[in-house]
Amino acid sequence: MSTHLSPSRTHSRRVNPHTLSSGKLHHCCGSSSGYHICVCGCCRHDLRTAPKTVTNHDRVRLNGDVPPPRPAAPRRQAVADTLHVPQWSSGIQSWAVARMVVEAQGRDNVVLLFADTRAEDADNYRFNTDASALLGVPLTVVRDGRTPQEVNRDERWLGNSRLAPCSHELKQKVCRKWLQDNTDPASTILYVGVDWTEPERRPAIERMWAPWPVEFPLMSPPYRPKDHWLRESRAIGLEPPSMYRRGYAHANCGGACVRGGQAQWAHLLRDNPSLYASWERHEAEMSDLLGREVSVLRDRRGGASARLPLAVLRRRAESGDSELFDPYDWGGCGCMVDTIGGAA
Repeated sequence: MSTHLSPSRTHSRRVNPHTLSSGKLHHCCGSSSGYHICVCGCCRHDLRTAPKTVTNHDRVRLNGDVPPPRPAAPRRQAVADTLHVPQWSSGIQSWAVARMVVEAQGRDNVVLLFADTRAEDADNYRFNTDASALLGVPLTVVRDGRTPQEVNRDERWLGNSRLAPCSHELKQKVCRKWLQDNTDPASTILYVGVDWTEPERRPAIERMWAPWPVEFPLMSPPYRPKDHWLRESRAIGLEPPSMYRRGYAHANCGGACVRGGQAQWAHLLRDNPSLYASWERHEAEMSDLLGREVSVLRDRRGGASARLPLAVLRRRAESGDSELFDPYDWGGCGCMVDTIGGAA
């Protein structure tokens, strides 16, 4: 069957055409202008054989069909005194970027800038130490001093995927202050670990970090999925953060990321029920503090949108009925790349 069919609707970044009729919202990395009722325009999956949810790396697996990302900007010619600053998140892609920068530029003019939220998984800090030693570059650690829950109380706002004050206060502000105090934008290059699956995020990232120029090494060929970098780190004797092995898509905030989706929070309930319980209590405390119900998550079943408290998600997840929550909604990590009002 031909895949070049007249689209019946236009593509939307937050709508997965495979599950459009169910009203579920997902990230879809397709670049097609639309889809046919039987054939998905973004990956050519035949919907008559089986329903399927698109993931960030499906395009690698589907016959090598990788739509080209937004062309990379011409690489800047670095001079001897240029300072190179990879933004270190303690995740595997920030390590991949840092290694590429060190290999290309040497160690002397590289700063690994890490904003500590005081909420990372314990094994992330082990990874930081091991990775820094292997790279031969010490981490430059900046911190606000508060945790995400403390920021929520101070700001009187419960963070969620649309608006996350913890990202702004604990990562963006402290990194920008360090850059202002210690660098000259004319002789400094920032590096961000967003890869080729999310080229649409590049313009917003560049605007947010201006006047510092930003480069995106993982957006340039060869296009590698995250699993590649996990294998690469193990091959050199560097064990990645255990959160990946434990089934998380992103190794940030111990799994309790307010930008995460229903699937990530349900996974946290199974993997670390005590941390989940602390956030369930915090969510209830924030509702009491603000005098109205607030929630980290939203329930979008049937096309409607309603608050989904963590207590309700817990009961649904414990029932074992995956139809009661969205098992594909993992959300995304955007602390260092989205503006305070940006979507994850």
